[in-house]
Amino acid sequence: DKTVFLEKLYQFMNDNQSPISKNPILGFKEVDLHQFYVSTHKRGGYDQVTKKKLWKEIYMELGGSACNTSAATGTRKNYEK
Repeated sequence: DKTVFLEKLYQFMNDNQSPISKNPILGFKEVDLHQFYVSTHKRGGYDQVTKKKLWKEIYMELGGSACNTSAATGTRKNYEK
């Protein structure tokens, strides 16, 4: 459930002194953090996505623009935050 996921995510980040003050932006669009997690998880998680260089694929699934040349890097950096 998206609501439960977001509640747990915000609590986790607060507990780790890294609160989310606003959702990240990719390609001038606010990122759906739940969809971001689901897209990454279904590809094996952070390590697998990084190893297989799938960040641009995730970016596109999140509604990103195909002409963004830094999509992979921006997507990975937002996930790391």
